[in-house]
Amino acid sequence: YKLLHPELDSMLQRLSLIVRDNRPLLRIGLPQSIFYHLFPTVLVHFRERHPTVEVQAYERDTMLAELVKDGSLDICISERYFGDPDVPQHQIREYRLSLIYPKAWGESPNIEEISSWLTDRPFVTYEPGQTLRNASANFLSEIGLEPEVAISTSGGSSVKRCVENGLGYSIIPDWCIDPNEPKIKSIHISSIPKVKIYFGHSKFLSQNIYVKNLHQICTEVLGGDLTNVNDRKNIFTLPL
Repeated sequence: YKLLHPELDSMLQRLSLIVRDNRPLLRIGLPQSIFYHLFPTVLVHFRERHPTVEVQAYERDTMLAELVKDGSLDICISERYFGDPDVPQHQIREYRLSLIYPKAWGESPNIEEISSWLTDRPFVTYEPGQTLRNASANFLSEIGLEPEVAISTSGGSSVKRCVENGLGYSIIPDWCIDPNEPKIKSIHISSIPKVKIYFGHSKFLSQNIYVKNLHQICTEVLGGDLTNVNDRKNIFTLPL
């Protein structure tokens, strides 16, 4: 037991689910925006290879490492590197962030006026503890803004929906934004370091055929740099 701990409990919980359902199962935790915008394509390819495997997706951002370690999840796709040997992680992609705001606010000012332009405007962001909320807060602080959060929610699509309805501005992944958005405008921010996406899993599942194949598909479908995923005209480099 000492040799296997802490993986034994995770193994036993997974085994009980497989025995109960008598079919292969993968439990995957990942942020809501990644699932909504990127993951369906991955699932199409995975289902072609393994049509009998049940996939349970849990839309989470925080606590993913702990959920894998305690046996609640088999796989995590996260924008956070845990540095935990019991949850091996592999980088599969990176991307840039963009500031979005309602079109009703008009054209954005010159780069040097962005900070004063956003002062006292409502800020919409992710719930506390999420990676993208922390990245947004760091960037805004560096350009001299300490905004009060008007609305926070758990998913990127919900954040974007709030901005579309004029409730404030936000900072979200580039790949969440269509170049022909009817209700919002975006400012590409190259000053924020690229955000990485990692594929992680329970250590004892390293040789599991379904985990290995899903990792391969994620690398092939999601891999690469998303900096230029959309061809937008309004691309600024904000000086820090």
